[in-house]
Amino acid sequence: MKLTRCTRPDPAARCTWCESEISSEADSRIFCVLLGVRDEASLEAHSGAFVEYPILDTGRTAAAYVRRGDAPPLSGTRTDYNLVLAACTSECAGTLSRALEADENAVSLEDWTGAASEGVVPREERGSFRSIGPSGDRRYIILRVVGDYTRERAMANTIEAHAMGRALGIRRYLVDMTESRNAESVLANYEFARKEIWDAPEIDKAALVAVLVSPDDHSHDFVETVARNAGLRVTIFRDRVRAEQHLTADG
Repeated sequence: MKLTRCTRPDPAARCTWCESEISSEADSRIFCVLLGVRDEASLEAHSGAFVEYPILDTGRTAAAYVRRGDAPPLSGTRTDYNLVLAACTSECAGTLSRALEADENAVSLEDWTGAASEGVVPREERGSFRSIGPSGDRRYIILRVVGDYTRERAMANTIEAHAMGRALGIRRYLVDMTESRNAESVLANYEFARKEIWDAPEIDKAALVAVLVSPDDHSHDFVETVARNAGLRVTIFRDRVRAEQHLTADG
């Protein structure tokens, strides 16, 4: 596979899948698919730039940002290069991921958000990010959060994750907060867990949710207590294996 440098202006300005324009004012809500590619792609000359990447069975190419091999490994597999393909919504990112699953050049892929992807959003937005995507066996949705967590951010992320869950027919969620601490007050956390979630029709109230936190982090404990008292199926874990077992025990 030989990739050529993209010469189009502002190549990340349109969704890779639906080709809708992505507003520069909504950078933090851009979703991305990170594609791990094989070494033979010969991408060294294009590192840090955009290349034209063929989208299987569509007859068209998309602008993909080239990350070096020191980028985070995807699905537990380190590759020499990762390609970032921008999408306007989690649904487009999920559809794009499925379209790329049969790509023989792909080693692994994940759904991420634009704030995790250098070259796709401004540098000042990279201090915190979220990634949303299905687990490898597609039995639960993984929402990973980095950076301080507020109720506004929690609401937006939960709605996006549940939108993907509805699209894929999944009602179980692993919320990875091992790199995120709750920055809200007790009152704000109470309002979020007791009222705001219940008032949001986009959120599946019967969903099974496992929240994974760092062993020494108790900033999310109050939210779990209020959520469970309100009838939500939310449980905090400090061990990833136990969290995954909780989500797959009977399904």
